[in-house]
Amino acid sequence: MTSLKIVGCVVLVLLLGTLLEIAHLHAFADHQLLSVVSEVENRSNSPQEIVSLSSQDSFFDYSSTAVERSDDPTPSRQDSASTVPIIKYSSTVHIRSKEAFLWKGAQSRLCKRIKREKQKLENRNSTNTTLNLYLELPCKQIHDRNQHGNFLMGFYGMKLAAMHFQVDFTFHCHEDVVANRSSDRNKKYLFWWLQSLPNKRGFLNESATDYGINNTLYRPPIPSKEGACKGVGKVALHYTSELARRDLRAMATMLKPSFKRNHETMKESRSHTFRLDEVAIHFRCGDILSKSIPKSDNNYGLLQFRAYRDRIPANVTSIGIVTAPLAASDSRSQDRVHTPMCRAIVDKLVRYLRLHFPRTKVKVRNDPKESIPQVMSRMILANYSFCVRSTFCLFPALASFGTSYVQAGGLAWFFEPISEVYDNIFLMQGNFLKSAEINEKGFNYTLEWLVSEKKKLPLV
Repeated sequence: MTSLKIVGCVVLVLLLGTLLEIAHLHAFADHQLLSVVSEVENRSNSPQEIVSLSSQDSFFDYSSTAVERSDDPTPSRQDSASTVPIIKYSSTVHIRSKEAFLWKGAQSRLCKRIKREKQKLENRNSTNTTLNLYLELPCKQIHDRNQHGNFLMGFYGMKLAAMHFQVDFTFHCHEDVVANRSSDRNKKYLFWWLQSLPNKRGFLNESATDYGINNTLYRPPIPSKEGACKGVGKVALHYTSELARRDLRAMATMLKPSFKRNHETMKESRSHTFRLDEVAIHFRCGDILSKSIPKSDNNYGLLQFRAYRDRIPANVTSIGIVTAPLAASDSRSQDRVHTPMCRAIVDKLVRYLRLHFPRTKVKVRNDPKESIPQVMSRMILANYSFCVRSTFCLFPALASFGTSYVQAGGLAWFFEPISEVYDNIFLMQGNFLKSAEINEKGFNYTLEWLVSEKKKLPLV
């Protein structure tokens, strides 16, 4: 009996020890969690409220500082020694994955959340009711998705929501936040150029007081809820036109030294310097040839070549066809199966343009060494640019310093009001062969149709 009591005491002691160890581990875990939250709060310096730290999506599992952006249309980037400044807000709303980039009802959810958080601030009767909409993402991961145009559209969609509710908007690349500095090593990523940067006044570029830039452009001057909180195809993205022009023109201006005009000399050894053409034709191919695109989809297809010929001045010295690399090893996964056909179509366009512009240099511009920001800058800096049913070229066309021609309809649903207020942006109604028609009529018919003067050709 005594031995049983001893065994029982030993078991009890061991059990208590285990429980204490578990409690210690929980305390340690709680301490670690509190340390992380404390670190985030200290970095964001939002002393009264952090609405949401993160979400399940790995893209959005970040929350940090708030940084300002310059109002200068051609600001210089921060150098590698610059640190990230901090701004105080009474409330910071960290955008969640389900609220971002216009996908699957995200814009409606984002608008509803902003409205709720603004109401909370008003109910507090606080003297500081500034609400900051904050986005932090790994810019390399966005780059690796190879959906630059789609992300741009969604990015300015979030700015549009901020504009409607008159709240501040701040964006950072996670890489720069972690390093506490803006590094030039990341400038090959498009979104690195779109970050909020500091200015002398200490305000955000997209602050609630900064949205008056549209007052003379659109009516009403501030987008309505119906215009700001809809999804793709309906959201009033034209209200962000001045913001996009400022952002992307600043990027192109900073990258301009990496280009040389065709009439300028350039040492072949300077491989980081690229030729800049008077005319930039963005030519989307690849996935537009997919057989899975339904007949009802108007967003994919090819423009008849005469639309370019009719609009390009006869005296231009150079035309660049800006397209994706045609080598399978450098192509997007969704484009690789179509690269042989795309190569044939691009070659057809080159020969067509050389025939009609015999004194003009016509080149294909798809060097894999060019970064996405450089490719977009090609279109922004060209004297004439063309954009046909592609999200990739829409915002460069909007930001162009020269004359832009955009094929109407489809993905360019928001360009009609833009073309009415900017005198350098024109909508085209060129003959267009939809992707489903390309697959239905065949590849040989398509090649013949592209160089034809007729809207339709007889089927052979």
